[in-house]
This record gives sequence, structure tokens and C-alpha cells, in this order.
Amino acid sequence: MLGLLAPVASVMAAEAGLVLRGSWPGFRRGPAYAIAVHGNRAYVAVQEAGIIVLDLSDPAKPRRIGGCRTEGSAADIAVSGGHAFVADGEAGLTVIDVQDSTAPNRVSSHATAGSAVEVEVAGHFAYVVEGDAGLEIFDIQNPAAPVRGGGLPASGYATSVAIQEGHAFVADFDFGLEVIDIRDPARPKRVGGIALPGSAAGVAIAGDYALVAGEGAGLQVVDVSQPSNPQWLGAYDTEGFALGVASMGNLVLVADASAGLQVITLANPLAPQRLGGLDTPGFALDVAAFGTFALVADQYGGVQVVDLSNPANPQRIGGHQTAGTANAVAVADHWACVADGDAGLQIIDLSSPESPVQSGSFPEARPASSVAVHDHHAFVAVQGGGLWIIDVANPASPKLAASYTTIADVQDVAFAGSLGCLALGTEGIELVDFANPAAPEAMGGIAIGGFAKGAALAGHYAYVADGSAGLVVLDLSDPSEPLWQGACDTAGFASDVAVAGSHAYVADDSAGLQIIDVSDPADPVLAAGHDTEGFAVSVSLSDDVAWVADSAAGLQWVNVSDPANPERIGGSSGYTIHGVTKFGNHVLAAAGADGLLIFELVASAATLKPLEYSNAAFRFTVSGRPGQSARVQRSDDLVHWSDWQTVTLTDTPTEISDSSVNDSAKTFYRAIGPERMIENLTLCSPPLH
Repeated sequence: MLGLLAPVASVMAAEAGLVLRGSWPGFRRGPAYAIAVHGNRAYVAVQEAGIIVLDLSDPAKPRRIGGCRTEGSAADIAVSGGHAFVADGEAGLTVIDVQDSTAPNRVSSHATAGSAVEVEVAGHFAYVVEGDAGLEIFDIQNPAAPVRGGGLPASGYATSVAIQEGHAFVADFDFGLEVIDIRDPARPKRVGGIALPGSAAGVAIAGDYALVAGEGAGLQVVDVSQPSNPQWLGAYDTEGFALGVASMGNLVLVADASAGLQVITLANPLAPQRLGGLDTPGFALDVAAFGTFALVADQYGGVQVVDLSNPANPQRIGGHQTAGTANAVAVADHWACVADGDAGLQIIDLSSPESPVQSGSFPEARPASSVAVHDHHAFVAVQGGGLWIIDVANPASPKLAASYTTIADVQDVAFAGSLGCLALGTEGIELVDFANPAAPEAMGGIAIGGFAKGAALAGHYAYVADGSAGLVVLDLSDPSEPLWQGACDTAGFASDVAVAGSHAYVADDSAGLQIIDVSDPADPVLAAGHDTEGFAVSVSLSDDVAWVADSAAGLQWVNVSDPANPERIGGSSGYTIHGVTKFGNHVLAAAGADGLLIFELVASAATLKPLEYSNAAFRFTVSGRPGQSARVQRSDDLVHWSDWQTVTLTDTPTEISDSSVNDSAKTFYRAIGPERMIENLTLCSPPLH
């Protein structure tokens, strides 16, 4: 007989499905990797998130006005003639129409010989740097159809390019500066070069000088007045790793990695001198000049705007966070508190789930990895920074109430009244009294041998997801002296836990969902397991359903009305899910770079029912509300789905037969109803055993 991945038991499970109703911020985010300025717009390459466009009308408050995903990983960007040209990694050269900067539109792409890491535009040519593959030249007179001209392999590993007067100056990581004659774009040829200290990572041209970012060797200045005979003039060894460089009059701006922005004068090119600098919050990768301002692509610190009206004393006046990774979500009233990685704490108003809006934020609590809400306070786990306690009574204006120092990074926080249990990795757990959130008091703690990743409190017990040690139960009758009560090893890596009644539900990484009978806390026993398709990292319970954040496999939905027989109801793939919680008739998912997703439980649109499986064919029916259409999809791994058939539902079930199945490979089926609602029953052929 056919294997059913999710027989349906409860009324709620049988009659409901998931519809994605809203999301925040509504677009994918990524680290600021490179930046280009055109007019009063900044164009930022944000890797897998593509590009974003910032309005610089008020430099102190750069504002995102548009963006566009690309097929690859956007590493660099140049703007010319109403188009943005993107070095898009393995996807090659991507061209985006930005004439309407509020609605950028990808118009073409062209494969490159290597991975495109940087691009420069001069005239009607785009010059693409591709690491080992060197330099390629594209004619972009028609941006919708770039035409490859010529190319030249690198002597080592090409990282950056600048164009001036018929020559391309290429920073070569291994060999220094290469000079290429490009006056005949179909036949570029090397005419000069010079070995330089360090590793050439970036290059810019200022008059007769090539300014080379030499990583550990800092800024290198080369005289290129005779391109065939470049001459080293001088250098300034910056504090960090010089990765990007730009000129601003007689000043050189250096993106200096962990040391931020460095400002260097070329008053004497033989002896460049540092005038000033600013340690940015992230990792400075690239820099561009904008009037008297420097715009720094600060990786996970986003874009930083620095006022250089006094070069000896650079001042940050604003910025825009391009990154953010929704790692966890907690709810209080109609507010969602999101631990958003390098963007800190985000507070989202859920009054209208279809249109969630940011009410407030606390970006200083970064990088935020976990969050819990209790008594109008958000308890934010900050990597390397302990636990931050933020008063969110006024969501529009959150305030720091206290910070609590821990001996290890906080992985999770659980509450029972004012008692908080902090999961501290290899250091076990710590119990804290938060009766006065502004003055937390340590109670006690215990090391438990594994890696305390998640915790739940019920009665006078703590249930700890202890990594490779499985589930550990602690007696908290005396919080000053927590006692080991019992343990149950799991097959995977216990990452999170929720408790209901006499059972603990463990998100067990590669082993999926594990259900443990804890009716005897001293002797917890495995009751059942459900192996999800991904890596189960978080779990939340409601109405006999376990909601599992299954990493790259998305959100999984498991019926646990009978804990001894968990049954998959359905799920939603297409996003990487890190955390999940219930909110009324909605499910909130922390989806990493995609932010917060809001799903609604609605009546199921379609139901699949197996009829017969044989070597010749697999037969099943699709039924549901008459008149509505359903797309039947197939998959061989429950992660990647493709459309197979579309049926219009009638008063009687529609029979479907698949003659392509065989015993040597599994095929899974599901139906997608209106509004991308995923049908609640997934079938498999041949049967799962």
C-alpha cells in the first residue's frame, strides 16, 4: 500500500492549511559588499539578495527605495546610462535597468569564463574581473544583449580593475598591479606590471597614480604616468586589511576591514600620511566618495555614511542596515520581537498580519541570536555580549533596562514566572531572578555535560535540549541548587525543546522531531520520532500540532495528538526557517535574510487520497472545493518541487495516474491550492516502510 507521510487526525489539522499572508521587511537582505554612487543614489551589491538602491537626498538618513534580486551573488556594481552592471559571481555579468530607481528590473545576463568579482564601466564597455580567469570585456551598447569582446587570463588572481585612457589597471592578488592595453577591446594585451608588497585586493586611479589596497601591506601608491613602466612611489601601512580604495581630491579613502575607514593624504605621494579614521561597526569592504561624505560598504554593518568635512576627524552621521538575519521570534500582545542578527532587535506590529510594519528597533543589541518576551521586556541573546534586557512597553521607543553578563553565549531563555533559565552551551544552564528586570539576580546554575542549546520550564523542572547529550531534565525545587533528574539521549543534536503535558518535544537537528515521555522526570523515555526532511532547529506547540523550523526544508507541521504516532500534516518550503511560534490563527516564522514570515491557518483547498500503487502506475485522487484549481506537484526529496499537473476541482474526486514511477526511486506528491496554500497531505510512491 502507498505510504502516507501525513494521515490527518484532528479537525484542525484535517481542515486547515497554510497561506503566506504577510512578511517583513518584504524583501531579502544581505551584507553590503560593494557600493557605487550615481547622482543622489547609492547602488549596493548585497550578494545573494542582489542589489539595493538608497536615496541619499538626506545623507544622514539614507533610505531604501528599490532593489532587485539577481541569479548569482552580487559582488560588485557599476552604474552607467540608466543601467547597473553587476559582477554576479558564478552567474556572470548581470544588467539591471535602474532608470526608475524605485523599480529596478533585470534585463539581461551573460555568462563569464570565471566567477565575476568586480566590474567597471567606461564608454560602452563593461570590464569584468574574474579571479583566475582574469579580465573579460563586454560591449554594452545594447544593455539587453551584452556582447563579449576580448579577454585576458590573469597572471595570478585578478580582484579589481580601474580604467583610464585606454588602459585597464588590474589588481592581481598574487602579482601586484597589471596594466592592460584595451584600446582594441577585442584584443587586450598586457603592456606592463609591477610586483607590490602584500596582496592586491583593490585599485583606483587618481590622475597619474594607481592606488592599490594591499591587504596587510596597506595602501600602495604607483606612478602610472607611463602605463608600460609603472613605478612604486610610496605606501602607508594601515591598521587593518586594506580591501577597497577610492579617491576624493587629494585624499585616499581606504576600506580597512575590521579597522573601518582610513583617510590618507597624497600631499606627498612618496610618503602618504594618515589624517584620520573611523572604526565602523562592521567589516569595511568597499568605499565610495559622495561630495564631502564617504559611503562605506560595511558588510554586516550595512552602509555607513561618514562626514569628511574635517578629514582629520571623520564622523559617522548615518547609515542603512542592508543585512539582518531573523534567527528567532517571540510574541507579546500584537507585537513580534525578532532577534535579527546584525540588525539587533526588531519590533514588528502585527495588528494587520497582511501588512506588518516595523514599530521600533534596538540595533545596538547585535548580533542577536535569540529572544524571549516577559513582563513587557525583551530578553535578547547577544553573541559575545550576554543577555540584553530591553523595555518594550513602548514598542516605538524600546529602552535598555539592563545587560546581564554570562560566562558563555546565551543560546536560549525560558521563563516560569520571574524565574529565567539561560541555556549557556557547554556551561550548562544558569537560573536568574528577573522580578526586577533592571536588576536581575543570579540564583544558581549547573553544568550538564553537553551543549545547552534550548530550554523549557514546566512545574519545578527544567527541560534542556543539550546538544549531542539529548534531553536533560533538572529539578529546580531549589533554584539556587538545580539538581540533575534524568536524561534521554536522542539520535541527533538536541537544539530546542517544548513541553506539553507529559511529553517533551525536541527539535533534534538531523533526526527531526523527537517526542519524549517525561511522566517520570527521573526516567525520560523516547516515545516516538518523526524524521523531517531538513535539520530541525526550533519547535513550538499549539492545538496538538508541533510546528518545526526545519532549516532549509522550511516549516514543517506535525500532528502530535497521539504523541506515540506523530504524523506529518504538511509544510511550506522555499524559505530557510530558524525559529517559529504561534500567534492566534497565524504562525510566525523567523526566516533568516528573508525576515519575518506570517502564515495564516485557513480551510484546506485540496486533499490527496491514494488509490493503488503497482509497477505500472500510481493512482490517487484530488478533491476539494468545486470550481477551484489545484496544482499537483512532484518531488524526489520533499524540498525541491516542480509543477506536474493542474486540475479543476469538481463535486467528485479527480483521479490522477503517474506511470513514470518505479520501485527504485521515491516520488512525492502534493497539491497547491489558491493563494499558494499547501495541501495538508503528502503522498509517496513507492510506499515508505
